[in-house]
Amino acid sequence: MLTLEKRAQPSKAWVYAAPILAVFVTMILGGVLFWFMGKPPVAAIKTIFWDPVFGEFAFYYVPELIKKAAPLILIAIGLSFGFRAGIWNIGAEGQYILGALAGDVARFGEVLSGEADGFTWALRIVGVLATLAVVWLVGRAAQRALQSDGPKADG
Repeated sequence: MLTLEKRAQPSKAWVYAAPILAVFVTMILGGVLFWFMGKPPVAAIKTIFWDPVFGEFAFYYVPELIKKAAPLILIAIGLSFGFRAGIWNIGAEGQYILGALAGDVARFGEVLSGEADGFTWALRIVGVLATLAVVWLVGRAAQRALQSDGPKADG
C-alpha cells in the first residue's frame, strides 16, 4: 500500500522548476486545444505569450498588462495570507469589488478636495449603478425563467 508523507524540506529544484513547468504545460495544452479547433497553435501561443511583452506594440501592451494584473496580484497576495494561516478564503471576487469601491471612495475624496473633476467621478458611479441594475434584471429574468414552465403562448 502506498502512503503519502510530507517532506521535511521541499526540493529546491522543484520550488523553481514547478512554475516554469506549469507555464510550459499550459502552453502545450493550449496549443493542442488550438490545433483541435483548426487554428495554428504556434501563432496562437505566440500571440498570447510573446507579443504582449516583446511584440511590435509592446509599448502599449506592457502598461495594460500591469494595469490588469495589479488587482489580481493583490488578490493573490491576500489569499496567500489566508492559505498560510490555514483558513480557506473563497471571497476573491468580493475583495476585487471592495477594492474597486475603495478606489471610488478615494476618487471621491479627490473630488471633494478639488484635485479632480466631479463629472468624471459621477459618470463612473452612473456606470457602476447601471451595471448593477442590469445584473439584477438579468438575475430576476433568469429566476423567473427557471421557476416557470417555459414560454407561454398568447391566445
